[in-house]
Amino acid sequence: MKIIIFIILAFALLACHNKPENKLAQQQHQICKSLIQSYLKANHLGDYYLYRLQPTLLTQSNQREYTYKNASDAAAKLNNISPKKFTFECHQTAQQQYVLSLKIPNKLSQTLIHTDTDPTIQATAASTLAFLPKTQ
Repeated sequence: MKIIIFIILAFALLACHNKPENKLAQQQHQICKSLIQSYLKANHLGDYYLYRLQPTLLTQSNQREYTYKNASDAAAKLNNISPKKFTFECHQTAQQQYVLSLKIPNKLSQTLIHTDTDPTIQATAASTLAFLPKTQ
């Protein structure tokens, strides 16, 4: 009887196990997230956090939509200059090319960053791209 309960419990736990994230999708996410954080830092908008990511990292996709919200609702209410949220599109155009765009409601998307990444440094792109200086 204990064996049957153990087997049922084991199957139940296996059924609840989440699918692992796609490794290529995770790599794309790190690059896109670094580009977005670099843009926010360069424009002194560091108080935003990732609110939503579509599609999820479980599947491979050339384009993802990142929604960032203001971390402080009180600051957003007092400071009407900064928007409450940003929606970015990160598109992988080729093996090592990424385009980051800002989606503006009722308007065309505005391209912010177009970059080529070297395949030898893609693993460290998340740490290096976040510290790029602001260019004008």
